[in-house]
Amino acid sequence: MGVGLPATPKELEWSAPRIWRYETGQVPVHPNDVAAMCRVYNASPETIETMRAVPRAPRLDVILNEAVLRRPLRDRAAMVRQLESLVVSSRQPTIGIRVLPFDAGLVRWAQTGTFTMLDFPSEVRQPEPTTIYMDGPCGAVYLDKTHEIEIYDDAWRSLSERALSADESRELIAAIAKEMTDGA
Repeated sequence: MGVGLPATPKELEWSAPRIWRYETGQVPVHPNDVAAMCRVYNASPETIETMRAVPRAPRLDVILNEAVLRRPLRDRAAMVRQLESLVVSSRQPTIGIRVLPFDAGLVRWAQTGTFTMLDFPSEVRQPEPTTIYMDGPCGAVYLDKTHEIEIYDDAWRSLSERALSADESRELIAAIAKEMTDGA
């Protein structure tokens, strides 16, 4: 990564004006609230200053595997609140949330695991390339070579073609939250 870029995946997200994420494991958190995110990730004072320098919230496009929505937390009420929060967040102009439903069938890229694609400002002195990262228990893997970006662009397009629309996704998320409320 270039000089001056943040070192952790979350810090990278905060510096990118556009984020694409395919999530297979957990409901994602949007970095709109700098103070809350700093507490969650125990960010350094330097990181906090870097995040405050970001002029606006990034554009966040997320495709959630339906399994993410149906895998309840131990605290079902907390899971319902998370799902309801997704519905509200999905109405914001900088956030796109779509669901890859079970009935999409076997999708080539669905089992790739969670990945995030970050675009960086191109108007800076030394622009950074689009970067893909996957965070794991032993650390993050960063990809920024042209052929790697093309593969994940293809994965994103394929997943996007099979995902529900934003409105259909909101309806499904709300229905799952209702199921969890009624079944509690």
